Amino acid sequence: MNGVRVAAIHAMQASNAPTAQAFKRVFPEACVLNLMDDALAKDVAVTGIDEAMHQRFEFLARYAKDHGKVEGVLFTCSAFGSAIEHVQRQLGSPAFPILKPNEAMQQEAVDLGGDIAVLSMFEPTLPSIEREMLDMARSQGKRDLKLHVSDVLNMVRAHSVLTPALPFNYLQFWVHRSSTSRGLLRHSTPAMSTNVKPS
Repeated sequence: MNGVRVAAIHAMQASNAPTAQAFKRVFPEACVLNLMDDALAKDVAVTGIDEAMHQRFEFLARYAKDHGKVEGVLFTCSAFGSAIEHVQRQLGSPAFPILKPNEAMQQEAVDLGGDIAVLSMFEPTLPSIEREMLDMARSQGKRDLKLHVSDVLNMVRAHSVLTPALPFNYLQFWVHRSSTSRGLLRHSTPAMSTNVKPS
């Protein structure tokens, strides 16, 4: 089979379709092996990211490498930063890249600096994403990064009817509030969270 063979490892069913669409759009020559442990998204809300979860992530990546014969791994859920970092330390190398789903977006945000608007559809992402972005900024000597974060899913759940305009209108608020947000939000999807009200 021609093309690079890549594993996409998922923690929830909902990530399958957008991941497939993204590969089709930007990396169509890739042959994607999809692996899933859809209990992860439920378990992290109960246990947090503990050693057992680190081992589950490593097991999935080892399976993909040893039995799926892939050339790299992309984890598709941004709530598990430290577990993915564990796998990167154990298995990652220049010849076998292991990536988080939001690394490029985070670097773009750090490069922009200033006020950055962040939206999420999954609340447990918050501690992971804030730590990663602020650590990245500090390691690169960037001290002007300020995150404005918002939990879109809880906002949507508070309304009896889900409408496409609801998240979009909230996004418009943040874009209007911070001109530096435009560059990031134009190229990214909701991936981060907390409960911060507009002011």
